[in-house]
Amino acid sequence: MQNQPDRLDRIEATLDRVAQQLDNQVMMNAELKQSVSALVETANIHQQGLELLAREMREQRAEIREQHTDISQLQEFQRTTSAALDRISAVLDYLVRQDNQNLDS
Repeated sequence: MQNQPDRLDRIEATLDRVAQQLDNQVMMNAELKQSVSALVETANIHQQGLELLAREMREQRAEIREQHTDISQLQEFQRTTSAALDRISAVLDYLVRQDNQNLDS
């Protein structure tokens, strides 16, 4: 009979330890859940930042392409204008020579 109360005391002590461990585990799980939530929120913020940066990069890339197109068009305009000025200069030289010949005659 003496054995039965000792055994019950040991079982009760073991149950108390298990209950304490369970309480500790529950608190740890709550802390982990809170940490995970904070990490997910931080990850979402970073994801939004990355998406914004990606969108800005795409917009800048499009602007750069437009600028390249504009530069190409300006260069072509410069070439055609230069060629036209060369032709005008040649015509003016011809006209001046013709005028000089008419004056000499």
